Amino acid sequence: MTAVADRRAYTTTLDIDGEHDATVSKVLTVHRVQVDTTVRVVPVDERLALEHGLRNRAEVRESQITQRLSEITLKEVDARRAFLINLSGFYEFTGISEETLPFNSSLNMLFRSRLDDLERRPRNRGVFLNLTVPLWDSRVNRSKVNAAVATVRQNELDVQENQRLVEQSIRATLTRLREAQGRVDVLGHSADVARRSCDISLARFDNGDITGQELALDRQRLTQARQAYLEAFIQYQLSLADLKRQTLYDFVQHHSLVENP
Repeated sequence: MTAVADRRAYTTTLDIDGEHDATVSKVLTVHRVQVDTTVRVVPVDERLALEHGLRNRAEVRESQITQRLSEITLKEVDARRAFLINLSGFYEFTGISEETLPFNSSLNMLFRSRLDDLERRPRNRGVFLNLTVPLWDSRVNRSKVNAAVATVRQNELDVQENQRLVEQSIRATLTRLREAQGRVDVLGHSADVARRSCDISLARFDNGDITGQELALDRQRLTQARQAYLEAFIQYQLSLADLKRQTLYDFVQHHSLVENP
């Protein structure tokens, strides 16, 4: 009597679960939702990830630009105490209309008058040579140069620090990705074992070897194993997306997000 009651109770549970699965399947079909929990292992070149991230991350690029600007400023400040030679030249020619022309003269007459004056007027030409020699420095410019040198060195340290932080962040993301992939593999095997165990328990229940309560425990373990696998799968996808954000490279499609192919 107990075995019959347990079987009826389990059959009722299966019917309810079947109706629930059918309802969920119907909803997914209506809304055309496709759920794929198959783990596709994405090959990740760690060297490419580090090089591409260090080359294109915004914080590294901004610090490198700042360093370059500080180097230009240093050259400008240091050039103020250097010898400067400026050589320039000019060649001038001018044509002016005659003042005796009538006020209402045509454009053709004005142009010819200016052209005649241009041919008669001597050309004006010249060359300038400027030499700038710093005779005395009140240490003000030297102090500015020292300050510019210190700024360049500080910016170099900032570039190195940003590169170190970016590399550390990418390596941490790669570690999380490997751990997530390992958990997916282990929990996938655990889910397969739980499914086989549940199938065996169902066969034993049909033969009357175990009770419905024992079968329900196996079914609960199967549900927990599948849930753990799904959580690991989600974590793997999040880690893969985080690596894409950190490196600015899509390892799924194998292309850069910022560089032209």
